[in-house]
Amino acid sequence: MNREQFFQELRTALHREGFTPLPEQDELLPVEWDGLPLCRITADGGVRYWRKDVAAPERERACERATDLACTVREYMTLLEQAPPLQAQSLTGDYRLLADFNGAVLAAH
Repeated sequence: MNREQFFQELRTALHREGFTPLPEQDELLPVEWDGLPLCRITADGGVRYWRKDVAAPERERACERATDLACTVREYMTLLEQAPPLQAQSLTGDYRLLADFNGAVLAAH
């Protein structure tokens, strides 16, 4: 999986949930929460953190939420990457076929 694309999608998901993703450092995505460092996310969806950064219960829950988001984004990005291209008339762009059931399709872009 392309690290750049994964981090781009993850930044969007994190920002939507109130986190502040910072510019990539040493192939890791640093994440802040409530104005303080929280964790760093690896390109394979792993999460690294310092114990002092998650010492309070609410910060520990925030780190768990960031971990869940990283796993979810990694999962759907992997599924999208592995899905075959969708072939349809008048369709432009890189759409992928996620599911096909009796002519009803689920596709993603």
